Amino acid sequence: MGVLKQVAVGRLARCLRAYGLPVSLADQRVSRCPGARSLGVDRLLDIMRIDKKNSGPQKKVVILSRIGATYEQKATGVADAVIAKVLSEAVKVEVDLSVDASLGKQHVKMATPGSKSISNRALVLAALAQGTCKLKNLLHSDDTQVMMVALQELKV
Repeated sequence: MGVLKQVAVGRLARCLRAYGLPVSLADQRVSRCPGARSLGVDRLLDIMRIDKKNSGPQKKVVILSRIGATYEQKATGVADAVIAKVLSEAVKVEVDLSVDASLGKQHVKMATPGSKSISNRALVLAALAQGTCKLKNLLHSDDTQVMMVALQELKV
């Protein structure tokens, strides 16, 4: 949701992995569980739907503003679409057919989950594109920094 910085998200993910906990549905610890084949984002949302703390169609989720601090005093109501985007392993690329009058060009919008590999792929796609590319909300990590340096050295 853009509240917790990507660096902190990465630190928390590494911490969870260090304790042997899964951080995605693709994790082997999840895929080896009985019933894992039917477990997807939609199924998780269905399971979460029965929590008594939910507020109507929204799920109550504790949002962190930084490690050790919550964004709000109480859990935040979050729409299913936002949770599905965060839990998604995929990337959705959309072409905006409207033309920016100031630039005279079409735009491509890319929504990515917080992932180093997806961020690196977005960097490569931007490097292959013509013109200026603006990337927002990339997961900042050592890996993405190395990718950016490598692309700069290739002069792309």
